[in-house]
Order: sequence, then structure tokens, then C-alpha cells
Amino acid sequence: MTTRNGVGGNIQLSRQTGTLGTFAAKVQRIAGDASLATIYAGTQCMSADSKPFAGKQVTFSVSINAGANFSAAGGVLTLAIINGIGNDQNMFSGGFTGANVVASQNVVLTSGVQRFSVSGLVPSNATQLGFQLYYTPTGVAGADDSFTWQQMQLDVGTSAQAYRPVPLAVELERCAYFFERKFNQGINTSCGMSQNKGASSGIWNLRYAMKRVTPTITVSGGTHFKVQDATASNSDPMATITPTFISLDQTYIDFTTSGGLLGAGSAGSVLGNNANCFVDVNARM
Repeated sequence: MTTRNGVGGNIQLSRQTGTLGTFAAKVQRIAGDASLATIYAGTQCMSADSKPFAGKQVTFSVSINAGANFSAAGGVLTLAIINGIGNDQNMFSGGFTGANVVASQNVVLTSGVQRFSVSGLVPSNATQLGFQLYYTPTGVAGADDSFTWQQMQLDVGTSAQAYRPVPLAVELERCAYFFERKFNQGINTSCGMSQNKGASSGIWNLRYAMKRVTPTITVSGGTHFKVQDATASNSDPMATITPTFISLDQTYIDFTTSGGLLGAGSAGSVLGNNANCFVDVNARM
């Protein structure tokens, strides 16, 4: 996640190929940006994962390198451990209840990847932990006013332990607990089954990985999907899409089509009808 004091934009977060592992995250100030508002990045743990650290000394460590035009004075970036006393809150959007800085540390970035850490004592009443990386830019942003971070880790104790790699399949499963984007492979990709209620309407049953809470469902567009009848002889683009039931692992989506080509009571297949079709299933904090 990223945010910026008093500014709505001119920064971007992107996934990069990691130099130490599979992936890294890059925060970049858009070239030409003249705002000097502080730029923040970071993440937070769920309350269930944070509470075991209450009352304990912890160390947060992360590997970071600067972009060619990183503009912080002296190349300084700040690491911070934050705690709150609420439940599953977003540190940047809405903020932590009772937000408190457990510890912070200024570090000097270079173009090479370096490992940094910060340690502190978590209050005994803490119910959520977050981790921030931030800097205040200077001047006008160049082509690569950025920093990239990877291999974040939290340890109990006063010093960082060696990074413990997590298998990619496990990481992806953990990510899907909060968010997944389905069916963004393009036209004619299989997107599940439907039960057609009439010539121009039906129900699309969409399953996904178990989510943290009941998710929000966002569809790229009605016409981005089409329904094919059981014989594969007719296909009809969807006109409207309305999720009517949403649970932790599936949703039922009512749809209408524009051509009236479906058979009432028959099963159908939902296919991609646009190169940019997707369904976002969002249970992030």
C-alpha cells in the first residue's frame, strides 16, 4: 500500500522481479512531480496475527534499494513499526485506532540492495501491527525517483534473523485470502458455469479462494463476458451483471443478455468476451 500526506496522486506502486527472490515492490514518484509531501509505503498484519507479539520485543527487517533519482535529502528513508488497538484496520485508509510508533529508524539508501532493521517493544495492549517505509522528496521528480523493497520479515527479539524464504505457492495462497483477480486471460477463456433462467437471463455461480471476510465483487463490465449454451451453438454477450449472494468462497451473479439466444432452464458456460475482462474479489483491510 502507498499514501501521501495531503496529496492524492503522483506516486505509483508496482510489482518488480526481485533481485533476492521472486517479487519486489517499487514505489515511484511520477517524473515531473513537484510536490514535497512525504511518501509512505508499507503494510499491516491482521489482528489475529498481531496479538501474539503484544508485550514482546520485535525486530522488523527488509531489503531496500534506491532508484537512480531517489530525491530524499541525503538518501534517507525511515523505517517504522506501528501498533494499534483496533481490529483488522487499514493503517493508511482510516488509520489504526490508538496508533503508536513502536520504533523508527532512519537508513541511507544506495542503488545496491541493503538489509535494514528496526527494533522495539510492542505495548501489551496492542492488537494490530503495521510497518512503514517513508521519505520526504526534494526538488522535481526525475525519471526514477523511487525505492524498491523486498523480503520483509518480523522476528521476536532485539536483532533480525536470517530471512526465511516462503514457497511461492504458499505466498500466493496467502495473498488470495485477501484479494484475487479472476479471468483476466482474455477472450473465450472459461469463467465458470451458468444456469439460464430464460432466453435472456440467468445465474452465474463463481467460486474463489476462501476470503478473510465477505468480499466486495467488482466486474470489469457486463459485455466483457458472454454465455454459451450447453450445445455450444449459441453465445450471447451479457448486458447487466448483479451479484445477489456473496459468501466467503463463492458468489451468485444474476445476469441478463442482449440477444435472447439462451434456452430457459438449461446449463451454460460463461466465457471471456473482452481481452481485459476480469472479476475482482476483494477482502483487503
